Parts: sequence; C-alpha cells; structure tokens
Amino acid sequence: MYRWHHHKLEKYQSRYSLLLFVILMFIPGVARILRVSFRVFLVTRLQGKIVESVGEGVTEVKAGDHVIPCYQAKCRECKFCKSGKTNLCGKVRAATGAGVMMTDRKSRFSVKGTTIYHFMGTSTFRQYTVVHDVSVSKNFPRSTAR
Repeated sequence: MYRWHHHKLEKYQSRYSLLLFVILMFIPGVARILRVSFRVFLVTRLQGKIVESVGEGVTEVKAGDHVIPCYQAKCRECKFCKSGKTNLCGKVRAATGAGVMMTDRKSRFSVKGTTIYHFMGTSTFRQYTVVHDVSVSKNFPRSTAR
C-alpha cells in the first residue's frame, strides 16, 4: 500500500464532479463527448504523484518516487500478467470492486465517522490516497508530467 500526494495542489476540486459525470452519461448525445473529456481530465489529474510512504512488504517503489495510480492492477505473477494480458489480472479485482483494501477488506477513508470507499482502487479525486502496490506504475515519461 502507498500514500501519495499531489505534486501541486489544485485550486479547483469538486466533490461532485464524478456524480455529475455519471448523471450526464445517461443523457443521449452527451455521453460520447463526456467520455473523451473525462479521459483527458483523468490523465491530467493523474500526472505527477509522489509517494509519501510505503507499507510493509512494498519493494517496487519507495518514498519520493513519482508514480501514476492505475485502477487495473498488474501483479506480474498471475497467468494473465505473464501472458501479456494484464487487463485481466485478478490480484485485487474483488477488493477494487468493493472499494476496500485487499489486506483487511477495509477502507482507509472516513468523514465524520462515515466510511468512504475507495473509488476504482485509486481514489484519485483526493489530495492523498492509499493504493495497492500492484496498482501504481512508475514507468511513464517524466518529461510530460506536470
């Protein structure tokens, strides 16, 4: 598990942006435009994350590394990852779908005592998050990161 933070804090952070996106996706004619816009938004938001700390057993990255959180894990150990079909990796799929961490099946977030579940295993709409070690990549072109 990792904790990372934004390299630069953004001034605008809407807690309702995802809800609005989901609602608008069901309006005919808007869905196609939003899919493209949302992908661009995610790519922009995901660049330039810095690992703040790592948990026990994490060996692939260390504090200070620049990473990109990935909602689809890549364990490099299962038959799918070894065959190049990393999109089928099931290492953390059940935990990601439930919005919890695979180690203890619990969320790491709460607001005023109410549990907030992880979104797509990354919770990248937050300034800080906790992700599985197989759900980040530090192999990306740093020259394009902001």
